Amino acid sequence: MEPAEFMEICAEAEEGRLERLRQLLARPDAASLRISGATLVSACCALGSEHALELAVASLPQQLNAVDSLGFPVLHGACERREGVGLLSRLLEAKALPEQLTADGRYRLGQTSTIYNEGGRTAFHVAATTGDAEIVQLLLKSGPGALDALDSFGNRPRDLAEEQMMLEPGKGHERVFELFGGSSTSLTAAEARARRKAREHELRRRVACQDEERCLQEKMVMEEALRAYQPLDAPLVSGEWPSWGDCASSLEERSPGVFLFQLLPSELCGRVWAEIEHYLQRAEEQQLPRPVRHDGCLDVSQIFPQMLRRISAAAGPALRKLAETPRLRHAFRTKNFPQRDEDFARHKDKYAVTLNVCLRRSEDLQGSRVFFFANDTDPPIYCHEHQVGLAVLHSSKEWHQTEECYQGERGSLILWYD
Repeated sequence: MEPAEFMEICAEAEEGRLERLRQLLARPDAASLRISGATLVSACCALGSEHALELAVASLPQQLNAVDSLGFPVLHGACERREGVGLLSRLLEAKALPEQLTADGRYRLGQTSTIYNEGGRTAFHVAATTGDAEIVQLLLKSGPGALDALDSFGNRPRDLAEEQMMLEPGKGHERVFELFGGSSTSLTAAEARARRKAREHELRRRVACQDEERCLQEKMVMEEALRAYQPLDAPLVSGEWPSWGDCASSLEERSPGVFLFQLLPSELCGRVWAEIEHYLQRAEEQQLPRPVRHDGCLDVSQIFPQMLRRISAAAGPALRKLAETPRLRHAFRTKNFPQRDEDFARHKDKYAVTLNVCLRRSEDLQGSRVFFFANDTDPPIYCHEHQVGLAVLHSSKEWHQTEECYQGERGSLILWYD
């Protein structure tokens, strides 16, 4: 569901007009609906809509203690955002669990932003860093059982309140420290900064180790599962097809740092698209792995590595215009269509070089172009209109934004290189 429509429904609920919200919650797919990735309960909470939240929790109680995309339960997220006491009271009355723990983790927001969260934190730990005494008092009334709980770094809520008090004096943290049982401290601001910096360093190390172990396990599971996959086009999947000429000969720089060239024949693009669609169908039928990104796009780097190596080799001469020794790091298939639930924000990619080749474009397509910008505020300096087989190549320095698809369907294969 589009965020704007859901905001209207919640606004109506706050005015006592509950018809549309009740209709929404009565839908058979209500539990699976997402508002910019959030559950209905989490979205009501984020909007601060108490009446909508009450109805949503009553209809979808299983979402009350589910974690969001940042690894936070609804109550913990509300504490961090310093939502009103009325809304937090409703969560606690509905039996949200203050003692529920977060986990060490790294969470991607969009394509370029990464947030690291410390694990083992209760709602008390989260509230301890806000400087909001009202929130802390409300949690304490719900039961002080988690006051001495240790997070993944061995810190009690009081320890975090003490640290925050030294880092941000005069912002309410002194009162929070007292509420958690603190009286005096010998901690200095320099020591607090050093402690936090050490935690951040250790957290990144932990998460990197977890990621490495998870990737290894996922690779083993993927390799085993793919043995059961029967390709639609075996030569394509294995990367065994004839050469189709020198791609770099058609290379044009249309804007500073933005290059165009004909990479794939249209017939080959159709085969690649058909193979990916075939895999998605078989994945559903045979319970095969379906690795996806934060935006739901299929991660093809794990499924068709030989095919991608062949495409990368063909694009090599063009890639070397921007990277001396390009190394493929990630690849995914996009599929744009009207009402796709995705926020196409202006951004710069995290990897050094991006290769975007159009695989499919319906005849009735309107929109789904890519705009390039000199910075994050000025109007576009170049508009790229996708054509099947045509690749756009650019560096991580280039600001760009995908246009919404208004009609038809279009899809690309996007490859990222270091």
